[in-house]
Amino acid sequence: MQHLAKLSLIAAALCGASAHAQSQARFDLAVTHAAAPAAFARLTAGHYPAMLGRDRLAVLAASRRANAAAPMAPPPPTSLPSGVTFLDYPGAAQTIFPDFNLGARRAKKQYFAGGYDNTLSGGYSPTALAAQLAASPSGVNESFQTILPGTSVVAATGVNDANDIVGWVQASNTCATDGFVLSKGVETLLSPPFDGVNGAVAEGINDAGLVVGLWYSSSDGSCTPHGFTWKNGTYTQLADPPNAVGSLVFGVNTAGNMSGEWIDANFQPHGFYLANGVYTEFDPPGSIATYVGGLNDANVILGDYCTTQSCIATGAGAQWFTWSNGTFTNIALPWPTATTATQAEAINNAGTLLGQYIDQAGFVHSFTLPQ
Repeated sequence: MQHLAKLSLIAAALCGASAHAQSQARFDLAVTHAAAPAAFARLTAGHYPAMLGRDRLAVLAASRRANAAAPMAPPPPTSLPSGVTFLDYPGAAQTIFPDFNLGARRAKKQYFAGGYDNTLSGGYSPTALAAQLAASPSGVNESFQTILPGTSVVAATGVNDANDIVGWVQASNTCATDGFVLSKGVETLLSPPFDGVNGAVAEGINDAGLVVGLWYSSSDGSCTPHGFTWKNGTYTQLADPPNAVGSLVFGVNTAGNMSGEWIDANFQPHGFYLANGVYTEFDPPGSIATYVGGLNDANVILGDYCTTQSCIATGAGAQWFTWSNGTFTNIALPWPTATTATQAEAINNAGTLLGQYIDQAGFVHSFTLPQ
């Protein structure tokens, strides 16, 4: 979340009468109140209303809390399908888990990577958090653990079956983040040695230790994102998809195949699948903004998309979907998607989905949903 917006631009947009200006104002307001960047990119200062990245909903929620006029969503239903699990760190205002490990069915344990936040006003200043769900004779047990204690602003964004965790920490570079890998208690900071690098975020990690993420170039001050991989100290720069001005890599499976978003010349996001160096680009029918999360070992990708500018600005109305080998399948959620802001994040090998929603007070909560 790049906090590069100018208050004068916000005031001008708030005073404007057009829907686009109001949408842009919400974007600027959210960015200004955000405490640090995450898996989120602002591609041109003041000109990109679409929210990108795995903390997109956190930014939208911060905007809602900062803007009292923003509509609030209804609470989730009291009657839920069997197997739905809500993940809330005890005492936290909001809990955001962007990823879980792929092999929960085999391991009998589900590891989660994310963060919690107690910023009550319009901001987002997370503390990194790991969680675990394990089956027991009495049901499912939840346990939570903060990670990298003493780091002021840090969030986890990816985890593998060995509970190795990746994410980002606040840094002093132009785009204000460095990536990290936490494996067996040892932290390694990631800062790709490419020309023009001014920040990075590690997004996913597979069981072989292959890390995927994005690095920011800021020759024009815009913090444009591009993809990279890291393994055992070696960085590899990923070319953007054809016709893209930037790209974000979020997921990686056991085979090393990847999922993410590419950004077109109009600064709108589209989905991609990357396998053996070949990009396959996709958008669900009717989408004007496609947001992509992770993928599983069957190369099924989870995401959500918007068909209206209002959806882009607020998150309400986002339609969840899966993509597999060119086939789209829409996912029905157990509450009204037209009025509830949600984000699809990840899918594991058992087909369980991970996502988030914004509550009535403007805070984000994570949940799992079986298919």
